[in-house]
Amino acid sequence: MNAPRPPAEDRGGSAWLLLAERLGSLAAQLLGSRPVALEIAYMGGVLELDPDPLRAAAVKGLLETFTEQRVNLVNAMAMARDRGLVVAERREPEPSRYASLLALHVGGMEVAGTLVQGDPRIVFIDGFWVDVPVEGHLLLTKHQDKPGLVGRVGTILGQSDVNISSMQVGRLHPRGEALMILTLDDAVPDEVRARIAGFPDIKDVRAAKLGQPLGAALGL
Repeated sequence: MNAPRPPAEDRGGSAWLLLAERLGSLAAQLLGSRPVALEIAYMGGVLELDPDPLRAAAVKGLLETFTEQRVNLVNAMAMARDRGLVVAERREPEPSRYASLLALHVGGMEVAGTLVQGDPRIVFIDGFWVDVPVEGHLLLTKHQDKPGLVGRVGTILGQSDVNISSMQVGRLHPRGEALMILTLDDAVPDEVRARIAGFPDIKDVRAAKLGQPLGAALGL
């Protein structure tokens, strides 16, 4: 059996594959339980690419979170069938915000990404538009958008020697519900995450690991 052929032989094809895989991984880690269904949406320019390797990469990223078995582009779909994972697909010629978008719907949650100047980026998580690199350790908080909260989280991380490489906040409206995503050099210890979760205005705290830096992942 041969692996699905990559959608392109250039970096763009590899970047889309990496994006699909890490979207699958992120969705699985945020969900926290083994899903029974996955819907992949191809929107805009990504419709020009071969969907087979993108589908396999997304399923690979999702399954690797829940199994110690080796998952690759060759066996991902067979492993999904063996585990009862139903994979559906949807195609939309005109996405609302980006010229090309790949989205995964799983367990009532949606994550989506695109390429920005050739680099894969996560641009949508669970109702919020964001702009996040697909690498490193992520800490995500859902909270009420109030002054000083972001600073308090940063202070706790700094006191725990956890370095922040980037920060992104998506919000529905001023002073409303917001999603903060911190890209970190290191994983957040459980006790530190518990302290952050104890802040009155924070509703949820989750962590995810997306793997090695982009350049290394793409062989650059």
